[in-house]
Amino acid sequence: MYYLIVSKNIITLFMTIFLSSCSMVTEDLSQAKQYVEQRNYQEAITALERYRSNSSKQLNAQVHMLIAESILKNLDKPKLERYEEAKVYYEKAIKLDPKNSEARTIYLMLLKLSKQG
Repeated sequence: MYYLIVSKNIITLFMTIFLSSCSMVTEDLSQAKQYVEQRNYQEAITALERYRSNSSKQLNAQVHMLIAESILKNLDKPKLERYEEAKVYYEKAIKLDPKNSEARTIYLMLLKLSKQG
């Protein structure tokens, strides 16, 4: 009986920790979306990086794509620098999700644009 009570308490503790971390992860994503809408792309990238570090592997490909998109929209940086930086995130997305045709298409487009200058 004592074992069951201790186990239940441990499970409750882990669930509490898990749910609070899920809440923090969701908050990072919501915050990132707000930053993108406000065109505050550098803050969006920071929030997405936090989200990515706390999310599952399955979500990471999509997060990498969102980061790349934010980089491409950030007009504070020169065009070629944005292309090069975004390519890194599309490469990561493709490694996590090799069947992602959108990531592959945009990555190939960025390769062409980078070469054209």
